[in-house]
Amino acid sequence: MKKKSIIFIASCALIAILAILIGGKTAKRGRGIFERTPLSVDNTANVVSNIRKIGELTTGYYYEEMVLKDTKADTASILGMKIHDKDEIVLIAKGIVRAGFDLSKLSEEDISAKADTMIISLPEAEIFDVILNPSDFETYYEDGKWSQEALRPVKAAAKEKLKENAVNAGILSKARESAYDGIKSLFKSFGFREVDIRIEGE
Repeated sequence: MKKKSIIFIASCALIAILAILIGGKTAKRGRGIFERTPLSVDNTANVVSNIRKIGELTTGYYYEEMVLKDTKADTASILGMKIHDKDEIVLIAKGIVRAGFDLSKLSEEDISAKADTMIISLPEAEIFDVILNPSDFETYYEDGKWSQEALRPVKAAAKEKLKENAVNAGILSKARESAYDGIKSLFKSFGFREVDIRIEGE
């Protein structure tokens, strides 16, 4: 079994930031420093509306290649005698788990800006998808007859195992770390000196 985690900030983060900057904040130059005006009530509503349209902001991925093994009873009749045996199958599955933040859950109280400080309150990180398509399964060894019906519980168990392994590997905490580092860096590059990101449950 081979296992590794791949974490990255999705391009949606940049879209979110642009939506915030375009949606309602104004900037003026004075003495070589960008001064940003606080969000008004109306502007805050527009900013939140634009961000909520983005929906799922992916900040964490987990990839795993796993080996699945299963057996089932098989009975055959030879010369009137019943022969009992066990069929066996070994599959190799390659799956991906996607995690991040559901920005559609944001409200007007979750975003505020004052002078050179931005404050964003994000919902709790969550798992969006556990991706194991039919083409992601490869038969390594097969003994006996295995129908799609017989393989269905094997593949369902594989999906649950993949999700469990992703959580145990820390995909949610890594998704939070990516949000902290990535969003902070991007906002600071636009002139905010302080970016305070708060995540529900922490």
